[in-house]
Amino acid sequence: MSFGKSNVPPTDNTVVSVYPISNSYYALTETPRINKIDPNKIDLLECVDLSKKFEVVMYTSHPEITRD
Repeated sequence: MSFGKSNVPPTDNTVVSVYPISNSYYALTETPRINKIDPNKIDLLECVDLSKKFEVVMYTSHPEITRD
């Protein structure tokens, strides 16, 4: 059993939710990859692999976003 690392194969199919984060929009699914998108054209601007930035164990496509 592995903790802290995802056994989910990488995918860029983030079709579950779109959320505003800071001044950008991201498409999410239940994997560590999220896609920064252009909300007007729905173009992919950047694919971000959260597992390379954080030691995240669980991912959600329905996060709660709060104001700082």
